[in-house]
Amino acid sequence: MSDDSGASAPLAFGNFLERMRHPSAADLVRSIKGFISSFSTSSAGPSSLEEADEDGVKVQSFMENMENTFRSHSLWRNATEEELDAACEGLEKYLMTKLYVHTFTVCPADAVCLGWESLESPIPTLVARS
Repeated sequence: MSDDSGASAPLAFGNFLERMRHPSAADLVRSIKGFISSFSTSSAGPSSLEEADEDGVKVQSFMENMENTFRSHSLWRNATEEELDAACEGLEKYLMTKLYVHTFTVCPADAVCLGWESLESPIPTLVARS
């Protein structure tokens, strides 16, 4: 039995990053960085639930567009569905690590509803009662 897992195994996150370092991926990298920059213009997270929903739609739309781009790109042109799915998962992981502060921040309206006084420390401290 030969181990041919390199050719048939799903594209792991590390492999996704490795492919994205290939010179032919420069256009993909520019698109991804541009998308991330569009979120970075505001240092805080969404200011309302509507804005948070809009951000979610933006991310999903970008992911769908990038999936189509991957399918036609030379780095993934002959990839299996499993490899394309793994590439999209790798992209999603990468995006969410970069957009974490923006996408997982509590909006002020929610903070007020939850009774949190400061967004600096959104998780209340638990104190054991004696």
